[in-house]
Amino acid sequence: PQHVVTFNGSMGAVISGFRIVGSQISSVGGSWHFAGVYCQAGPLVIRNNIIENNKSGIAVETDGRPTIVNNTILNNDAAGIIFAAGAGPYEPPVRIAFIYDVDPDGAAAYAGLLERRGYDVDPIALSELPRRSLQPYRVILIGHDTEREGCDWPSKEAAYIAESGKPVLAMGEGGYDFLGQLQLNTGCPHGAHSDVNTDLIVVDRNHVLYHYPNPIPIPKSGQIGIYEKSGSVEIYLDPVPRNVEVWGRYPDQAGNHYLLTRENGRYAFWGFTGSAKSLTKLGADLLENVIRYVSRACYPNLPSPELIATGGEVLPDNMIRYGLRVDNWYVYPAELFDPISTGPCGSRTDVDIYAEGGERLYGFCALGSPEGLTDLWFGYPADEEPPSVYITLTDRLCGTVWQSNLVTPTVQPWVTHVITNNIIVRNNTGLFYYAYRGDGQILYNDVWNNAYRNYHDNHTGSTFVPQPGTGEISADPLFDPAYPDTYILTDVSPCKDTGNPAAAYNDPDGTRNDMGVWGGPGAGGPGSHPGGGFIFTDVGNLPTAFIEQDPGHPSHGLAVVDAVNAAKFAIPAYKDSPFGGLLRIYGLFGETDIHVHGVRYYQILIAPWPDESTPPTEPDDYEPITSALYKVHYLPQGDGTVLTEVVHIGAKEVGGVKHVYELTYTGWWSAMNLRVLLDTRSLANGKYTLTYRAYRPVGFIGGTILLPVTLPANDLDHLDILVNNSPVEAVIHSVKYDPSNPNYDPGSDGEIPECGVITLQEPEENLRFTITARHPDGYLRYWVLDALWGKNHYAGVIASQSYPGTIPPDNWPGVVNAEFNSADSTGLNPWEACSYQFRLRAYTRATNGQGYLYGDPPGYSAEFNDHYYIGFAACGWCNGADINRSGRVDLADFARLAAEWMNDCAPDCAP
Repeated sequence: PQHVVTFNGSMGAVISGFRIVGSQISSVGGSWHFAGVYCQAGPLVIRNNIIENNKSGIAVETDGRPTIVNNTILNNDAAGIIFAAGAGPYEPPVRIAFIYDVDPDGAAAYAGLLERRGYDVDPIALSELPRRSLQPYRVILIGHDTEREGCDWPSKEAAYIAESGKPVLAMGEGGYDFLGQLQLNTGCPHGAHSDVNTDLIVVDRNHVLYHYPNPIPIPKSGQIGIYEKSGSVEIYLDPVPRNVEVWGRYPDQAGNHYLLTRENGRYAFWGFTGSAKSLTKLGADLLENVIRYVSRACYPNLPSPELIATGGEVLPDNMIRYGLRVDNWYVYPAELFDPISTGPCGSRTDVDIYAEGGERLYGFCALGSPEGLTDLWFGYPADEEPPSVYITLTDRLCGTVWQSNLVTPTVQPWVTHVITNNIIVRNNTGLFYYAYRGDGQILYNDVWNNAYRNYHDNHTGSTFVPQPGTGEISADPLFDPAYPDTYILTDVSPCKDTGNPAAAYNDPDGTRNDMGVWGGPGAGGPGSHPGGGFIFTDVGNLPTAFIEQDPGHPSHGLAVVDAVNAAKFAIPAYKDSPFGGLLRIYGLFGETDIHVHGVRYYQILIAPWPDESTPPTEPDDYEPITSALYKVHYLPQGDGTVLTEVVHIGAKEVGGVKHVYELTYTGWWSAMNLRVLLDTRSLANGKYTLTYRAYRPVGFIGGTILLPVTLPANDLDHLDILVNNSPVEAVIHSVKYDPSNPNYDPGSDGEIPECGVITLQEPEENLRFTITARHPDGYLRYWVLDALWGKNHYAGVIASQSYPGTIPPDNWPGVVNAEFNSADSTGLNPWEACSYQFRLRAYTRATNGQGYLYGDPPGYSAEFNDHYYIGFAACGWCNGADINRSGRVDLADFARLAAEWMNDCAPDCAP
C-alpha cells in the first residue's frame, strides 16, 4: 500500500503499540508521502511504535498536527519523518441526547444522519430517564414518537429534563406534548395538527439560522421544502409573546401558526412529524443549523488566552506587522466564532489588541474559527519600540471576556509541533522538511547514522539545526542483540534515561524517559504489557474493565457498560448481561514475563462456582480449556510481498504438558493477543472463574520440556463470568374481542379462533392479547408485540417492555400469561380491513462480548406469529347462518341453534 496507516480527521486520535511496516517504496513524482503513517490533517498522537521498512516512516501534510513521541523509526527508504508543514489540534463535535419512546429505529435514523455530519448522538429511551445523566450533552432532542394523549407527557421525566438546564429541541407531536407538560406557550394544547405538510415559510430570511453552518436557499415566496413526506403541529401565536422567537411559520394565509420557534431562549420547537429518511437535503441542512444555533453554550470557565509573539514583517510604509498567536487556541470551541449576524462583523467573539496601558491598537470581528487566533497581528512604526501587548476575547452572546497575558512583540519566528524521545536511525534521511521554518519542538531525540543527512531542509538544500534542540543526541542506540527485531535497549545504551526529563514522560517504573519505543508512560512489549503478570484484557471486543468483578456486587460476573463508554468503545450499552455462545478471550503477559522469565506457552483454566456465593478455591477445581485455536502468521518479504501461513496455536502437547497454547507476542499475527476460544454452550449455567498457567521451555538431552513459571499476581489475572445459555420463550396464547364488541362471547371470553375473521366496529377498536415473553432464569432483555398487515405494511407496536434494571439482575423474567390491550398503545396505527400478522419477539441479555446473542439454537431470541383477517361490521355472516360470527358455518352454530330451538323470543323480538 502507499500508506500503512492514514489519518485525516478533525478529532484527535492515537496510534500506539504497533510495528508499522511495508508501505510502497517508489521514486515516482508525487510519492513523497508514501509512508508507514500518513498524517493528512488533524491532531494525531504517534507514540510507542516500531516504524521500519517503509518509503518514509511518517509523512505529514500541511494540515497535519502530529505529536511524535517515543517511537523507534529506522530502516526507511526515504526519511524517518518527512514534513510538508506543521499545525495543531481540533475540538470534538457537539454531543446530543435523542429521547425516544416506541420507535428506536426512527431515533437511530436521526442519530445516523447527525453523526454523518460530525455530531455525537446517543439515543436514550424515555423509560431510562431519570436514571441517565444528561450533563454530558449539549442539547436534548425530544422525539416525535414520545407523543401522549391529552398532552400527558410524563411529568417526572419532563421535570428531569427541565432541571438539567440543557437546551431542548422538541420535535413533532412528542415534542409538542413535552412543551405542553411544561405549560409553555409553544406546547400542547396551543396548536393545530396537519396530517400532510412538508413545508414552512421563512419568517426572517436574514436570520443567521438560515445561513450557518449551511446556507439555505430561500425563494422569493419564502416557502422551503423540509420533508418529502410529513405531517406537522403548528403553534398558534396571536400575538407572539415577547419570550417567544418565531423562525418559520405554517404555509397558510393567516400567518399566525408557527412550525419553528424557541421559548425562553431554551425550548426550541420543530413542528414536523416526518422521519429522518423523509428529510430533504435542505431540510437536513436546516435541522443541523437549528441544532447548532440552539446548542450554543456559554463558557465562563475557559482558561485565559496564552499569548505568544510569532515574529514580525517589515512593511514598505515604515511599519512592522507584528504577529501574535494564542497558543492554547484549541481550548476555545468553534461555536465561539460562529456568526451571530450576517453583517461584516458577524463573529460571535471579538478579538481586540491592547497596549499595556490600555490603548486599543487593532481588532478582529469576523474570525470564523478558533484557528484564526493563531494568525493575529497589528502594525506599529518601525522606528519605535513596540509596547508590550495583550488581547481580549469578548463573547458577544454571553458577555464573557477573557484577557491574555502580556507579551513583548518580536521579529523572531514561532514554534509549533512536537517530536521528542524518538530513536531515528539508519534511514536515508532522519528528519526531512520541504521548508523548515523552525515550527517544530524537536528535542530529546537520538538521530544517528541516517545515510544522507540527519536533519535536512529541502528548501535550502542544507542541514538545519533543530529547535529548540534540547537533549538531541546522535549516537548508536545499542539495541540488545539478544532480542533481535524488538529494538530493546541494553543497559549501557545512550538512550537510557536520557529522554525528556519532564515527569509526564517518565517510564512506567517512574524513572526518566528512555528514548524509543520501550520508553515513556505508554511503553509495553508487543503483545505484552509493562511489568509482570498475566492480565485478561477483553472478551470479544468488550474490555474486562466492564465485567463486574466484585463478588459482593449484585451484577458480579455480568457485563455492565454505561452509555458514555458504549459510545467510546463502539459496543452495546450492556445492562447486566450474562455470557453465552463462543467467547474470544484476550490477554497480555508482561514484558518481564517474556524477556526475563522466558514465558512462551500457557494454559487457560476454568472452574465453576459451587454456588452463587462460593468461588472455587482448590487447584484441582480448575481444568484447562482444550478448544482449537488457529492464527494467521504474516511474513513480509524484502520485495514488498507478504507471505501468510495458518498456524495451530493450540491446544496441543508440548514438552510433556498437554493442552498448552503457544504465546504470540512478537512479529505479525492475526489477533495477536487472542489467548483462547471458550464455547460456553458446553457448560452448565452459572458462575465461572478463568485463570492461567505460564510455562517456559527448557532444552535437555533428548528434547524440550516445559516448566511452570510463577508470575506476580494482580487483580485481572483471573476473570469471573456468569454463563447463561437458557432459551427465551415467546407465545401469543390468544387474541380476544373487547367486551364492547357485539361478537364478544362471554363463554370463551371473546377468544377468536386461530386464523379466524375478526369483525370490528371501528378502526381503533380494542383487541386483547394474552402473551408469554419470558426468560426462565430472569435474563430477558426486551420483548415486543407488534403487527403487520397486507404486503409487509407495518402497523406498529401493540406493547413492549425492556429490562428496567433490577436487584438482583436475574429478577426480570418478562411476562407470563399477561393480557395487553391494543387501545393502550401509543404506537399502533388504526386497523385496516386486511390480513394481519401479530408478531411477538423476545430476546436474551446474553452476549459473547461481540454483541448481543440472537437466533436458535439454543434460543437466544424467539418469535411467535399469529395470523387473522380483520374486517368491519358490513359482513352478512353467510346470510345469518354463521350465528357465532367466527367466519365459518360449523357445528358450533348448529349447537347454538339446537339449544334455542322453539324458544319464544318475545317480547323483545316480536315479529
